[in-house]
Amino acid sequence: MNIVDFLIHVHPDLSVGERRKLEADVGGLKGVLSAHFNAEHPHLLVIAHDPEAISSAKILEHVGERGVLATKIGL
Repeated sequence: MNIVDFLIHVHPDLSVGERRKLEADVGGLKGVLSAHFNAEHPHLLVIAHDPEAISSAKILEHVGERGVLATKIGL
């Protein structure tokens, strides 16, 4: 298994509750090992995933389907 990290930038005004819900939602996807917002930069969602199980593009698409405007940032 390979592990790849990337960032998703979301609107800075996303509430704490919305961020927690998004972390849990993305973290529950098959192939996602972790999803958490950066404490110092709460608009950045850090995701570790297995690219053989799920692509970063699919994860970003999933976030967009939740009504969250987001942009992928590679590491």
